[in-house]
Amino acid sequence: MRHRILVVAQDVMLRSTLARWLMPAGYSVELAENDRRARDLLAAHPVALTILVRGRSGALALKPDHSCGKWIIVTEQARDTVRSSRCEPAADGCLSIRLDEQEVLASVKSVLQTQPGDENTASRVEETWLFDDFTVDLAGRSLRDSLGNEVFLTRSEFALLVAFVRHPGRVLSRDQLLDAAAAGRRAEPYDRSVDVLVGRLRRKIEPDPKKPRFIVTVQGEGYKFIAKLRDGHSSPQPANGASAKGEEPPAGPQSIERRQITVMSCGLVGSAALAGRLDPEDLRDVISKYRRCCTEVIGRSGGLVTTSPDDRLLVYFGYPVASENDPETAVRAGLALIDALPKLDILASPLHARVGIASGLVLAGGAVLDQAGVEPVAIGEAPSLAAQLQAFAPSDAVMIAASTRQLVRGLFDYREAKFIALEGSAKPVPAWQVVGTSAVESRFEALRGVDLTPLIGRDEELDLLRRRWRQIQSREGRVVLISGEPGIGKSRLISAS
Repeated sequence: MRHRILVVAQDVMLRSTLARWLMPAGYSVELAENDRRARDLLAAHPVALTILVRGRSGALALKPDHSCGKWIIVTEQARDTVRSSRCEPAADGCLSIRLDEQEVLASVKSVLQTQPGDENTASRVEETWLFDDFTVDLAGRSLRDSLGNEVFLTRSEFALLVAFVRHPGRVLSRDQLLDAAAAGRRAEPYDRSVDVLVGRLRRKIEPDPKKPRFIVTVQGEGYKFIAKLRDGHSSPQPANGASAKGEEPPAGPQSIERRQITVMSCGLVGSAALAGRLDPEDLRDVISKYRRCCTEVIGRSGGLVTTSPDDRLLVYFGYPVASENDPETAVRAGLALIDALPKLDILASPLHARVGIASGLVLAGGAVLDQAGVEPVAIGEAPSLAAQLQAFAPSDAVMIAASTRQLVRGLFDYREAKFIALEGSAKPVPAWQVVGTSAVESRFEALRGVDLTPLIGRDEELDLLRRRWRQIQSREGRVVLISGEPGIGKSRLISAS
């Protein structure tokens, strides 16, 4: 079982810091700022240890008794005087206010291990948890699906998941989740970035993020993890029909998931003519250097490059790792590519390419080719549309579909849209040739335009920014830092102010 620890301190930063250190170490942590709150928590949940922080006056916010379990007192005095003068005679441990993470953890472990019957009740830091078809490996800092494929999580997403699986069935407030996921960060009362973080985690573990089964919202309180957890050290059930006799499951594809991605298709101009006039070995050398150049240019942008038997390359932006500016990154990579290829010193005449880009919803994953490995694939409209746009693109040009144009908007300059008759389309569809990067000063205006709806629910933040601006105009030095997860409206707030 996990030990429950109560931290009683008036200083909110000190409470948050102690919780941020103790929760990843496997302890269940309750926080209280005064005697009344502490007593309510003690009445609701028995604790193994209470950490009491003295105020500047030397007074404790809570008078310890048997309900506090063991207790450690934190004081502002130096440690060499603490033990002899200020610690309560019955205190099980003392710490200086100049706290050190390792020292706190060592002191807590030492105090808890002195309890009778510790071999049965000592905190056990589980290394592995199982829920549904997922395995959470704490030591390896990884989340794997039923096939053993790793599900990519950012540091904050993984810390959030650990907080949930360590407190199953318990409502966790936004402040508690921010303490766990945003180390060293002070959350403001109106900070809702944890909602964005929960949404991102749901998209990676929930069968249907719109109808979550594992992480449910408790209105006005926070979030609760209701998945059924199993001890990771117990023998898991065989997956995909594998027998209990240790037989290996049959080979299958990598995990398949629905993803919103941007796809780039790139091909050489005049490749058929090159094949007709070059020796096959020379042609192979040209194609090899062309692919190497493309891979280097696209690799710097984070795209995933897949090849075909001919000269065409298919590149995925947003798989396996997604970011909020994947469409923009794809267009910039396309422009860089058509600029780099003519500079290659391969033939007497420079190489030229055509690039087509489209965005959309696909099924992304992997198809098993043979025993040697797996080739990533994306099935949907975007790969086909990108390939057809590439075929229609002029030499040394980047053509983008309406789906990508909607996502990059004013970040680039375009030639007038062309209407192209594509295979499988009942009527011609619009496509734009990207001329270059636009000279717009604000990314926010480039992506969202100037006709914005009124900003609702941010009066307090707007008033604060405007007060700071008036102080700056009065020659009073001020600095304002606006931070948070992507997508919560930082740029929108600045624009409205």
